[in-house]
Amino acid sequence: MTPLKLSRGQQLYVLVVLLVVLPLLVGFAFERQLYSFYLVRLRGPELQRHFGFTAGDLQLRPAQGPPVVVFAITSIEPGGALGKAGFLVGDIPVGHHDFAAEFYQSLISAQQGTPVRVSVISSQNFIHGLPGRRTLNLGPHEEH
Repeated sequence: MTPLKLSRGQQLYVLVVLLVVLPLLVGFAFERQLYSFYLVRLRGPELQRHFGFTAGDLQLRPAQGPPVVVFAITSIEPGGALGKAGFLVGDIPVGHHDFAAEFYQSLISAQQGTPVRVSVISSQNFIHGLPGRRTLNLGPHEEH
């Protein structure tokens, strides 16, 4: 079997496909996951400092069913924007498909001056299967 010989033009074509086209296709295919990674891992820490909170995964044991891991607020700084808006430790942002990423996207909008509404349920209500979703306002005029 003889090795494949490519002309300079063909080599350049293969190089462009490998270095430009292929990464673009991968980017398009995984756009949502890449943006979620960007929001949670890269923007998340800065947003947590700005709004005065920390968040992460909590393992909860509901009264009915197996344990689950949820994204929740794990601490609130006194006087921070989230605390002033009425968020509490243990609140779970709800109403989003990708809870963490979409929560951070809401915070970016609020940081840019757009009023946003965030729905949460307390982890205790979640564990016991109780209603009690609260909607909190963030943005230029935080009020609850």
